[in-house]
Amino acid sequence: MTLASSGFMKNYVSNLLLLCIVLLLSFIAAEITIRSLAEVDVDGQWMIFKKPLYPYMLPVQSLEKDIKQYNETSYIMMDSLLGWTIRPNAAGSRGQSNSKGLRGEEINENATVTIALFGDSFVHGDDVFYNETWASFLREKIPNSEVLNFGVGGYGLDQSYLRWKNEGQYYYPDIVLIGFQPENCLRNLNIIRDFYFRHNGIPFSKPRFIVNNSNLELVNSPTIPIGEISTVVSHAKNNSLMRYEYFYDPSDYKPNVAFNSKFIAAFYSYYRFRLEREFELNRFFTTEDATLCSTLLQQFVREAQNTSEVFIVHLPTKEHLNYGNTYAHIWKSVQDKVIDPSSVLQNYPISEIYINHFTPLGNEIVAQVILEELNEKSVVLKSIS
Repeated sequence: MTLASSGFMKNYVSNLLLLCIVLLLSFIAAEITIRSLAEVDVDGQWMIFKKPLYPYMLPVQSLEKDIKQYNETSYIMMDSLLGWTIRPNAAGSRGQSNSKGLRGEEINENATVTIALFGDSFVHGDDVFYNETWASFLREKIPNSEVLNFGVGGYGLDQSYLRWKNEGQYYYPDIVLIGFQPENCLRNLNIIRDFYFRHNGIPFSKPRFIVNNSNLELVNSPTIPIGEISTVVSHAKNNSLMRYEYFYDPSDYKPNVAFNSKFIAAFYSYYRFRLEREFELNRFFTTEDATLCSTLLQQFVREAQNTSEVFIVHLPTKEHLNYGNTYAHIWKSVQDKVIDPSSVLQNYPISEIYINHFTPLGNEIVAQVILEELNEKSVVLKSIS
């Protein structure tokens, strides 16, 4: 070996050793940083920025902790048919429910026209006071009307349909408005909410429809009693009901020695989260969730229009605002029933129309678009305008 080649090898080894030291120190710094930012919940689940890190831990203790917070005065209560619902005459963070468990004032029995709204927190009007919801704006804009707000936070389209079927239809509304928030298509595949959205504050299970030969069949009905939910979760791997829980994968809960490094766990978890999030936003429900969502919409419309005029109101999240056309195939069969305020909402800065849900301005825009569409389409409203 020549002196030149010997010197080259020494430099190569030195540089390689230096690189290894730098990488090791960087890894240690990253590990320390992640651990300082992370939190560990009562189940031993590592979380960073409220996102769980792999491997997942079954949310048994956190469920039991949340269950203890529910009592006879809580705004949300368990319901064996719906999973959960709003407690009558209960105080929420921004208002109170009426004696029927609906958000808003007591029902006006002398109203000329009755409109019933069904959906999730975008219908309920989370983040704003009642008089700032689109339900309230509709009531103000339509003379002598009653607007019944059957919206409940966390609902899937399946629960909205069941609330109409078990409660709403018996108010004989003239018009039924079905709030369609696209992420609800994923909620339809869920049974125990903590598997889909950890630490969400709703420690209940929900009913779940499956499509069998184009027919809807209901599972987990009645829902799991509140006293048994944590037991079901702790034995999820051996529970036959979990084959219908789309968001439970036993492999996510298996220990992995690599994840003893919280930096590696965070990197992998972030990668998985971004991949799944982009997959959700880009595919826009093209498989099981699309089939179930579309079937539910069709059946909801078909049954409700036997007694009421029925319309679907598209209520996009700020993430979905510019993607409506890519999942419009879900409502294709009932396209003539869709009211879509997206094009109007897009004219405003996001910060003016969204908090997490709609701002008062966002809600007012939704109400105005609905009113204009109803005045154009609805015989009932034309007669009183």
